[in-house]
Amino acid sequence: MFRRLRSPRGMSAVEATLVLMVVSLVTGTLAPVVRQTTDEARLARATTDLASIRTAIEEFAESTTLVKFTTNGRADGPRVDLLVGAGDIPVVESAIAADWARRTELDGRVDTIDNHLLLNAPRGSAVFGYERPAAPSGLGWRGAYLSGGVDTDPWGHRYMVNVKFMVATAGAQPGSDVFVYSAGPDGRVETPFAIDGAVASGDDLLLLVFKHSLAVTE
Repeated sequence: MFRRLRSPRGMSAVEATLVLMVVSLVTGTLAPVVRQTTDEARLARATTDLASIRTAIEEFAESTTLVKFTTNGRADGPRVDLLVGAGDIPVVESAIAADWARRTELDGRVDTIDNHLLLNAPRGSAVFGYERPAAPSGLGWRGAYLSGGVDTDPWGHRYMVNVKFMVATAGAQPGSDVFVYSAGPDGRVETPFAIDGAVASGDDLLLLVFKHSLAVTE
């Protein structure tokens, strides 16, 4: 006796619809979980990056004879207000953070984090590195203070470090903190440049390095 074999057939329209409905349901349920997990991972990475940069600046401050970042690595050189990492420049909400907008590469007050904390080459020139303590006007650079170059934040923008108030200088606003900063997921700067009791605004991320009362004065 021979058994009749059933011939294979494709899915019916009803079956295909049911499969699509199940897939859509599962995808819709998992998508928010995946997004949340991804967002949390990015926030965790940004927080770790900020902490590493803060530690590097603290070590710089401990090892140098004068806590100050300058354009040529000398104590008598023009002050650097802002250190930046790689990546896109965040959008600046000028109404509440105008100083971030003015601190661009064009005004001479900005340099890279790597140049000062990794390479000892302010403005990218090894000729003008921070000098050893033996030099009368030197700052005593003892880095590298970073294990590698500073990459973009998890959203593709650059990390920024407000170092303008690491020392009290003529014309500097008193009572302002030094902090490491990321514009956060939306890539928009919403935190004022010069603030006392640094607190991030919006979805910005901010890590305090020094309160103004701890800054070294000249």
